[in-house]
Amino acid sequence: PTALAGLLSATGPVTVPGLEQPLSSATVVQFLLLDQYALDTPDRRDLLEAVADATLDAVLGGSLPSPQHLAKDLGPAAADGHLLMWSATPAEQALLAQIGIDGALPALDGRDGFAVVNNNASANKIDSFLERAVSYRATANESTGAVTATMTVALTNNAPSSGYPSYVIESEFLDMPSGTNRTLLTVYSPLDELSATLDGKPIGMSRSEELGWNTYTVKLDLPPQSTRTLVIELGGRIRPGPYELVVRPQPTAHEDHVTIEVGGDADVHFVGTISRRTVVDARGPTALR
Repeated sequence: PTALAGLLSATGPVTVPGLEQPLSSATVVQFLLLDQYALDTPDRRDLLEAVADATLDAVLGGSLPSPQHLAKDLGPAAADGHLLMWSATPAEQALLAQIGIDGALPALDGRDGFAVVNNNASANKIDSFLERAVSYRATANESTGAVTATMTVALTNNAPSSGYPSYVIESEFLDMPSGTNRTLLTVYSPLDELSATLDGKPIGMSRSEELGWNTYTVKLDLPPQSTRTLVIELGGRIRPGPYELVVRPQPTAHEDHVTIEVGGDADVHFVGTISRRTVVDARGPTALR
């Protein structure tokens, strides 16, 4: 939806069969994430496909602005991970990776880092109501590369228990209360998990590896209008030298609120939102190229 909004900034509003009003860059995200499911039409088409078709028809069959203006319209969606591209031609794929539009996990290159990823486990549309707050508090020894960290992920499910169709806030395949968000929460880190708690109670997390990152996953249920908190203690070594933290955000309906505090030899502080691949160090956040 965010990528389509960027395209509609370039093409102007589009008319979609079955909708009374044209969709514009200002209205398409809210419509596709939630409003389309309030339409009571027995023969409702897949409106995401219909909107995409209408937008691409406008892009391929109309007149586009200059490349500079097109890049301005699509740049934020690409940088924030909402617009991704892949090519079967190695040289083209290398360029996509270089500009960061390939969507891959970035290389750590010996640095510290984290990523938080939610995967829907209930086959519905409820993640539009999910908000996340991530806190990363660490101590780093720049001489040895030793790092200990406490990572806290607070998940808030703002979904109601009624008022939307079943395929939005319920599940066709699972028996669980309406408005429940069942999710697979994965934390990525170069460090080792030392312990973990969920809402203050010790839990076990499944562990794997992906592209040089350790991954730690737990399945949990978020009742409607509730918050659950995961706390992970981490420890290990990164490369010695000035401390750097790679942050790879997940493109979601709501940007994470992020707090970073790293002490010891390092002096790193950040509070705010991070919407694109970023390196945070003593100088502050910079885009990861």
